[in-house]
Amino acid sequence: MKSIGLFASATVLMATILFSGAATATSQNWPQSFFNADHTGNNPYESTLATANVSQLQLKWGQNVPSGVVAYALYGGTVYLQTQMAGDGQRHLVALDAATGAVLWDTGTGNDLVGDIYRAIAVTKGFVYAPCGFAGSQTQYPGGGICAYRRANGQQAWSFSDVTDEGLGYLISGPVYSAGTVYLAAIRVYNGNQSDVDDVVALNAKTGTVRWSQQMPSFHSGIDGAPMAVDADHVYVPISCFYPDEPGCPVERYFGGVFALSTTDGAHVWSANLASSSTAFSRGKTALYANTNQRCGYTGGDDMMHETAIDPANGQLLWDVPLSGAAGGCNRSLSPIVGSFVYGAGTDGLHALNTGTGAQKWLAPTYGTPGAGASAANGLVYTWAYNGGGDKISALNAKKGTVLWTLETPRALDIAPIIADGVLYVAGSDCGSICAYGLP
Repeated sequence: MKSIGLFASATVLMATILFSGAATATSQNWPQSFFNADHTGNNPYESTLATANVSQLQLKWGQNVPSGVVAYALYGGTVYLQTQMAGDGQRHLVALDAATGAVLWDTGTGNDLVGDIYRAIAVTKGFVYAPCGFAGSQTQYPGGGICAYRRANGQQAWSFSDVTDEGLGYLISGPVYSAGTVYLAAIRVYNGNQSDVDDVVALNAKTGTVRWSQQMPSFHSGIDGAPMAVDADHVYVPISCFYPDEPGCPVERYFGGVFALSTTDGAHVWSANLASSSTAFSRGKTALYANTNQRCGYTGGDDMMHETAIDPANGQLLWDVPLSGAAGGCNRSLSPIVGSFVYGAGTDGLHALNTGTGAQKWLAPTYGTPGAGASAANGLVYTWAYNGGGDKISALNAKKGTVLWTLETPRALDIAPIIADGVLYVAGSDCGSICAYGLP
């Protein structure tokens, strides 16, 4: 059992009067991981960085925080990030001035028991939502959940956990913010019989009270740790079922794909089998797109990475395109959507696919295994990949696939970049834990 660091008191490193978090008329936001609840990964408001000038990007600032960065967002001129486990036995939530990189406040968020990959945070006008850790109702059962922190100073406003007297609990996926609600997936692990229960939960974003909670198949199954996507009608949950007799599972002997739940009450609406227990979702105007790895946790797949379009109304598959052979790990990558193209990552590079038909327009090699997701803005797609020699982030022409700028770094990134107001924010580069690049 891991020990849980106690919540540190929020350390306000600058006076509130100097806090630059108030949104201005000109500032752009990237308010949550993968840009929005749909996970389109595309900032449609960016107009400064473009194909004609992106090659001129240069370092503006770099900042180090306790350990590395696992998730970040941008809101009102402030970068909010969560760190890896630090030397004090907990993660930290840190606010940085987006213009200078100066630390505005630093709050300990405990040990949330969750790994570092595919994590997320979300920011609204008043709060920052992030995974957090704390002691359970019995001291021998620690747990993790979701906490809301005040954007102005990092003080905790409320917390939620699935921790029970029977065992520990922690976050699997989320948070995702949409229309006044915070969505998350949590797990309750029962100490006595070594079974667990997975729940998808919708919380009032202001108070943390439960709007609804939906128990998912979990005895021989479970929710994948990839981020859920949310639109006005559905919560799209990555999940696997390996026994057909388990309550709530589809009739297929092996099921790996997506459950769509109603945003109103959490009721199950439809399910779609994608032959993979490793999936990542992006919601476009007319379809839900899934980047899948059929090597991971599923015996009926073809050992390939795929991009699949799904009808969000009924779960019917619209098209499916094999991208490349799957890498050894359970990698999958959020696919940004720009106009009539979705950009799906394979181990051979980034594929530009027509959103309506899946037809490929171009393939751009991107150095190695894809990371958690690419990002897009103003005619550019920013992607990163890694191999044994290090990591590389690249800016590609979204129409042609030509590489216009690259940044090589020996450090692991594994977080989709942020682009806003002419600045590219990258987590984990030579210049620090997080770095900002802009034009001269």
